[in-house]
Amino acid sequence: MAKIEPILRVRRDRPLFIIDLAIPRDVEPTVHELDDVYVYDLDSLRAIADRTLQTRKKEMDACNSLIEKHASDFEFWLNGLLRE
Repeated sequence: MAKIEPILRVRRDRPLFIIDLAIPRDVEPTVHELDDVYVYDLDSLRAIADRTLQTRKKEMDACNSLIEKHASDFEFWLNGLLRE
């Protein structure tokens, strides 16, 4: 934490994002308690990825339905042209 505080003084009014990819972690958990400091480690990144995966799966279902509808509409339109 002592290494981060001087950096915060220089960065006034700008948040600091720290990504700790080390195993074991290199950044002390108490660093997250500093104002405008956001620490992400592998566990938190995995949790974020899992949450967004669920959202993407839901959106994928909606997209597939939309594609099916437009493909059906196009097929109906094309069949009408072929009958003329």
